[in-house]
Amino acid sequence: MRSSSACARSTATCEAAWPLLVDLHGSGGPPRPEEAYGLDAAPGTADASGVLLLRPRSRSSDEGGMEVFRWDQNPGDPERNRAFIEALVADLASRYFVDPARLHVMGFSSGTNQTAMARGSATTPFSGYGFVGGGSWTLAAAPDSAARRYIVTGWRDYMWTYHDALLDLLDAAGVPDAQVFVRETDAGHELYGWMYPEMWAFLDHGARPAPGSMASG
Repeated sequence: MRSSSACARSTATCEAAWPLLVDLHGSGGPPRPEEAYGLDAAPGTADASGVLLLRPRSRSSDEGGMEVFRWDQNPGDPERNRAFIEALVADLASRYFVDPARLHVMGFSSGTNQTAMARGSATTPFSGYGFVGGGSWTLAAAPDSAARRYIVTGWRDYMWTYHDALLDLLDAAGVPDAQVFVRETDAGHELYGWMYPEMWAFLDHGARPAPGSMASG
């Protein structure tokens, strides 16, 4: 877990509560899969925005002689990891001055399905959900709520099937367009640095970038 100031990192009492972003990694290997993607951009955005950044590690197993960390790597992992993440956030809130109204979770690749699992939980503490390069393949329904969803899967990304499945779940739940920001981009399966500040701005306070116009090419 990375915090954004000496005040947050210490046992000192801060005057204002801190927002939290839980960042779920994509599939990776040892030694630190939680730092395999967005290594500089994630803490950079946290520092710039005054955010507590929590980057937990998924369960793993041996796959072809290599340890693979993935949120659904083993049978039953999505539910185990959902309970783990909720317990981790509760423990963090017991030791830090965390704002319960500003808890957000995002995931990249296999982390998107785990983020969807968080949204489907009756005990979820989160009010914002970010999906980068994927969507949902375990969740059967996405309950409507006032939560915001930031969703981006590049046009050249092979995870489009799960991106579409997530959008179908939101449509079926009648989630208003105002609570969803679908970013369109000509990108492959990658977590880019610019996504963090844009995602945080929407999840935390509903800010969208100006529409602009399409660039040449």
